Amino acid sequence: MKINRYDEMGERELDILREIASMGTGYAATSLASMIGTKVRMTIPEISILGYTETIEKVGDPEEAIAAVLTCMS
Repeated sequence: MKINRYDEMGERELDILREIASMGTGYAATSLASMIGTKVRMTIPEISILGYTETIEKVGDPEEAIAAVLTCMS
């Protein structure tokens, strides 16, 4: 399966990315819980393929703290 452009990604490809992100989030939560000695609860990551302007509109209030990942895929 070769995808040349983000807009060529279908629901299946987004599900694959979501699963990869979910596994990474799970490992991160487990490591963090081990470091701080308490339970850590995290939600399933949301996957969105957005341009810069769309990203600003999606995240909302500039004063609200968020976490995001910028990934270049090739």
